[in-house]
Amino acid sequence: AVAVATAEARVKDALDDTAAARARAVKATQDHNNIILATLNLQKAQLQAEIAMYEAEGNSYKALEAKIRLKELEVKILQATIDAKIAEIKATRLQIEADVEAAKATGTYTEAKRAEIEARLAAIKVKELEAEALRSGIGLMQKQIDNLRMYGTESVKAYGASATAVGGETTAIDKN
Repeated sequence: AVAVATAEARVKDALDDTAAARARAVKATQDHNNIILATLNLQKAQLQAEIAMYEAEGNSYKALEAKIRLKELEVKILQATIDAKIAEIKATRLQIEADVEAAKATGTYTEAKRAEIEARLAAIKVKELEAEALRSGIGLMQKQIDNLRMYGTESVKAYGASATAVGGETTAIDKN
């Protein structure tokens, strides 16, 4: 009986360690993605300052080139946001699986635990939908870049409101 209890305690400890390691992996993934996004956002601020400088100088050609680079960077930011969400989703799924394994192995997989797991899986589904919504904005932003290249600054007026909406949506989702 003592040997069985000792073995069960070791299994529980190992499962707890696995769940904790997966939680750390989720946190590390989030931290890494935050660094990438912060770097890209710094580059965005620098490009915005560059555009303002060229416009103040009256250099519309250089301003247009910088605006194109800004739009390309915004696509990278959007893609990095999507990648971050997908990485977080994958890591969270692994953590949930570890939690389920631990609960089943220790006999604590109750109806309440099952409901908690279902709620966490539903939250993952929301993040998947957010990532898909963001992905749909990439095509619109690429169209803006193409129009800027072909027609210059006037071409984005038709798409300007949409670009702002996509950018604002990205910002709002990032804060979640």
